[in-house]
Amino acid sequence: MAGSANLSNAGLAREALISGVINAAFSAVAMMLIFGRDDLVPLRGMNGLAGDSLPQSFAVALMASLVPSLLLNRKCGHALAGAKAIMMRSLSTAIGVTALAAAAHWLLLPSGSLSFRTALFGKTLYGGLLGGGVTLFTLARWSGGQRALGRFHDTSSGQ
Repeated sequence: MAGSANLSNAGLAREALISGVINAAFSAVAMMLIFGRDDLVPLRGMNGLAGDSLPQSFAVALMASLVPSLLLNRKCGHALAGAKAIMMRSLSTAIGVTALAAAAHWLLLPSGSLSFRTALFGKTLYGGLLGGGVTLFTLARWSGGQRALGRFHDTSSGQ
């Protein structure tokens, strides 16, 4: 973390990139464990990519919100919120993201299947983009709230 709740745009982007890379890697490993080396991976159904997107979306969103929030809170001397409030905020973010992801997958994925390589690429990209996006959203929310209070400054950009 950049050492403050008032992260610069570069600090927010850096944290989102780190989260994206970590979540892309976890998504790739999970894809390999769940689907093995199946030649074809179904798109729809609970045994396909659509069904797998539910636990993936929840886990990625929860961790991409919770971990950066707890780290930022620690850097700020626990001034953002208590651990329970951070957990509840992260949990509500994860539930909302999962609901949106379920709707998007149901609406957008056609029937049929993909090759394992294509599915692996898609799941890795999805996990990375989702993780980075949720982290950016979460830290921007925390940062905006503290910016309004004028309590913290970004020490990473020399300000």
